[in-house]
Amino acid sequence: MERVLRELARFDTSGESALPIIAAFQHIAERAVWDESDVLTAMSQYSGYPARIALGGGVYLRAEVDGRLSHDATPPHERWPAERTSGDDADSVWLERVGPVTLIEAVILHSSAELLRKLRERAAAGHSTEFDDPLAAIVATADLALTERLLQRLGIDPAAECVAIAQPGPTVGLQITVGDAVAANRSDSLGRSDRFGVVRTGIGIPVQAIRFSESWKTALTALSLASEGSDFDPGATVVRYEDVALLARLTEANGLIDSPDVAGITRLCIEVPWAARTLDGIARQTSLRLVASMLFTHHSTVQARLAILEDRLGWEVTTADGKLRLQLALAARRFLLHGLEVGPPRSAFAPVPSAKWRP
Repeated sequence: MERVLRELARFDTSGESALPIIAAFQHIAERAVWDESDVLTAMSQYSGYPARIALGGGVYLRAEVDGRLSHDATPPHERWPAERTSGDDADSVWLERVGPVTLIEAVILHSSAELLRKLRERAAAGHSTEFDDPLAAIVATADLALTERLLQRLGIDPAAECVAIAQPGPTVGLQITVGDAVAANRSDSLGRSDRFGVVRTGIGIPVQAIRFSESWKTALTALSLASEGSDFDPGATVVRYEDVALLARLTEANGLIDSPDVAGITRLCIEVPWAARTLDGIARQTSLRLVASMLFTHHSTVQARLAILEDRLGWEVTTADGKLRLQLALAARRFLLHGLEVGPPRSAFAPVPSAKWRP
């Protein structure tokens, strides 16, 4: 096309003005990392009109002339200039204007369609980019400009308040908290175990979405203190960092993990099948009768177990000091069981080729 345009430039100056546009799209293709949002932004900036591409399922990714990205479900106008990116009419790129197509616009549409075909070919060949999983890319980068762009790609306002949600893997999720419903969301939704089932879950501190990675770090810490809910690892399966911030710091203190209390409780929970649930109940409840109710057993059974546990541990666990000692030791044991997740994160949704991404 470049050679054709150079020939056209001898007769029409618009051919010459299209050459820098071709070069700009070529530079996009030469980048190490790029996706359809780069293509859309270039389309709108060089044409002077909003541009859109089809993501599938009636969803379109749209770019304003100022570079803002958004998702739109409004079908494109039948008279908008367009070019297919595959054999399906629904897979196209559009410039949002009505009228005859100029040479410049034809170049923009053709160059954009070519880049999108390359992107899909790369995805089909298994050559993924960091944009395949935008949420995971956000927690992995310190670049605020990239974070803002990825958030826009997900349809999330960078100024919106949100919390990070961490699950084993580690799997990263994002929960938006809105306006006056923030407090209700935190207490009635985010703290409820039935919202996440029996999956260990850590919930980070509330932050603006642009600072999401900060919430993610605290969510990982909360996850390290979340239990499996089993007989061997009883306790809360959903943990908010705000509720355990001090406990988390104490757990990470030098020497606590290796203390005799932690070693004793760890050994006891291995040797005595009912020890972990009973100790967890004592640590969380205010009376032995409540512990018995929690364990669906008789009060006298709990008293008998308590005598055995205190004899094995060598200290009382029902006094104020003893209960604090027990709570710290159980938290340290749970941290030892799970530790901090250190692998690369994945979002709660299975990564898909970037051109197919859903907000």
